[in-house]
Amino acid sequence: VIYRVMNECKCKGIRTCLLCERAGAVAAVWPKAEHTLYQCHRCGKLSVDAAPSREVSPLHTCSSSCAIVTTLAGKDVDFCGTLVVKDFLTEKEEQDLVTAFDASPWAGSQEGRRKQDYGIKVNFKQRKAQLGHFTGLPAFSKPLVDSMQLRVPELTSFNPVELCNLEYCPERGSTIAPHMDDAWIWGPRLVTVTLLSSTLMTFINQSTSMEVLIPMPRRSLLVVQGPARYKWMHSIKREHIMGRRIGITLRELSDEFLVGGSHESMGHEILRIAAGYEGHLTSSTDIVFTH
Repeated sequence: VIYRVMNECKCKGIRTCLLCERAGAVAAVWPKAEHTLYQCHRCGKLSVDAAPSREVSPLHTCSSSCAIVTTLAGKDVDFCGTLVVKDFLTEKEEQDLVTAFDASPWAGSQEGRRKQDYGIKVNFKQRKAQLGHFTGLPAFSKPLVDSMQLRVPELTSFNPVELCNLEYCPERGSTIAPHMDDAWIWGPRLVTVTLLSSTLMTFINQSTSMEVLIPMPRRSLLVVQGPARYKWMHSIKREHIMGRRIGITLRELSDEFLVGGSHESMGHEILRIAAGYEGHLTSSTDIVFTH
């Protein structure tokens, strides 16, 4: 399979990529933080020192700058809930996944990304979900999910029902704007696996004007939960895309779709279909934000 750079802009509204900006579109201005913290991918502590952790290729050795920062500029940081598992995939596992992805069509998306969706059709504004053409998660994702449940204690009970691949490319100025994933249908844990190149995920809290940069090394796994999931928006900045990157994002159902929830019956059917691992790409979804 030959990888080709998309040369057609798919941006809508205020969202832009390099392709449409070169044609005259005005780049959107997103919230900027007054204070920046960097999370060490080795010890997990936060540092106000930009030097050790700013590199997109995070080869950081813990130093005296790493500390448990709880307040900054007189404000509570209140950031926790991220877990980075380095070298979650082997090089062969990574290549096998990329080969499988590139054997299927990529669809153009906003902000210079391309995507592949395996999920139900969701309208977040109206809080409506339809099975649509959902046939489950793809077969090649089963070993990935099995490994998560076996090797990562925080994911023992993680049963994903949605998988979305997002491709980022510096030639298109790929990025994803600050956002918070929907909590009506998606559950407390978001999981992202990074392929082909390292990057940084930026978490921003508008009420405190703080941001935290989390390293996402190549072949690593990131779990987002707790305050990081529900109190902080997250994004990937254009300047942190150094080469072709594919982010695999998996989501679980919220309590509303589990036993005792108001949508328990639909949730049961979604889980049943997802667990068959016979899924094919869905033609279209209303899903706007993934990583």
